[in-house]
This record gives sequence, structure tokens and C-alpha cells, in this order.
Amino acid sequence: MTAPSMRTRCTSMTEQRTANLKSLIAELATREMQIDDICEHLKMSPSGGRKYIADLRAAGVMVLARHVDATATYAGKACYGLASDPLLVSEFLRRIEQHKYQPRIPAPPVRALPTLPGRSFHIMADDTHFAVRINRYPAMRDPLVAALFGPAAEVRA
Repeated sequence: MTAPSMRTRCTSMTEQRTANLKSLIAELATREMQIDDICEHLKMSPSGGRKYIADLRAAGVMVLARHVDATATYAGKACYGLASDPLLVSEFLRRIEQHKYQPRIPAPPVRALPTLPGRSFHIMADDTHFAVRINRYPAMRDPLVAALFGPAAEVRA
């Protein structure tokens, strides 16, 4: 009995993703597809299909061809097609074959917040997408609380 082989990821794009992109581009060359068709072709969920659509549209390889089943109040389902520029498509295929294509934009680095005397911030890595605004006004008691209990006692550092 042999030990199960460990799956290693040595490239920026896995071989399965590259194969899926090539397969999707080949299918788009023959016909226009809706997101349901794309998900069925790739055998994945709609959220996974939307990621492929977003990557191909960002690269300019896939275009929105038309909307189908539109009504007066509903734009209809999007129908996607391959870009009309064959040079752009072949360049994209060449780049993903070399595993150098990075479809998603990397997250911006966390910027250092200026430190003020008496204030400190600890921002966890998973909270970096929230905007942190530093209030430069001195800390003070709420006016309604001050009316009931008096002004705050001064804190000396």
C-alpha cells in the first residue's frame, strides 16, 4: 500500500484552475453562455462561476454579449461571450500557461496609524478592511451624562 501523495502548490495558479479557464474559453469560442451554463460546464457553484467570470472579464477575454429574458422592470440574465480580439485571447492563454497571470488584485498593505499621546490602536489582521479614523478631539464626557453627573474628573498621565 502506498502513502497518499501530498498535494503541493508550487505555482500562483493551480493546474485545475488553468484547465478550467482553458475549457471555459474553448466553450465560449463556440457559443454564448449564461452563468448557469458556465457553472454546469465547470461543475461548480454559482459563486465559483462568478469568480471565473470576474477574472475573465477583468482580463478582457470575456465580454457581456447581451441580456436574455428581459422585461420592462428586469434587465434579464446576462449572456457572456468571448472577446472579438483573438490576439488578446491568445495572449491570455499564453500567460496562464506560464502560470504568471495574477487575476486578482492583492490586498493593500496595512498602513501604520499615527500615534498620539494617550492613544493606541491594536488592529487584528482580519479587521483591516474596516476604516479606522482617529478622532483628534480630546476625550470628553457626553453632554447628557455631564448634565446629570457633572464634568469628568481630569486624568493625569
